[in-house]
Amino acid sequence: MNRRRSSPLFLWPKKFYRPKELLEILPMNEKHLLQNAMLCGALYRISNKKLINLEIMLEFVNKVGNLAGEIGGKYCQVKDAAAYLGLNEDQTMQIASDAGALFKVRQLLLVDKEVLRKYVEQFKFKVTVLDIEEVEENERIERRLKHYV
Repeated sequence: MNRRRSSPLFLWPKKFYRPKELLEILPMNEKHLLQNAMLCGALYRISNKKLINLEIMLEFVNKVGNLAGEIGGKYCQVKDAAAYLGLNEDQTMQIASDAGALFKVRQLLLVDKEVLRKYVEQFKFKVTVLDIEEVEENERIERRLKHYV
């Protein structure tokens, strides 16, 4: 009697995927996929093989989207936002926190530039530019009127 070798039957879904397999599931290129996996802590390297934990990766992508692709455009670091506002980093973090634009991804603090810009613009005051000659003319007219009244 020959024993047939049976293939293992997995009853639970696959948890770890290779990057090339996830490229078919997630709409991003391989570079952004690996960067996002590193940012959220889903990347594992086992004997020169890269594996990505799908649960962690999907939770991260659903929460913040393709962060690696948007760091240059939509998000910036606190030091860049501080340079934009002309403030130090502590003040910038406080303002970004008040605006709801500050969030932390592992050790990286990021600021949503659009939310911060809209928040800061709420406090912009309007300056009316006056024509000096017109103001002086109005003052002369008012003095003449006071003289006659």
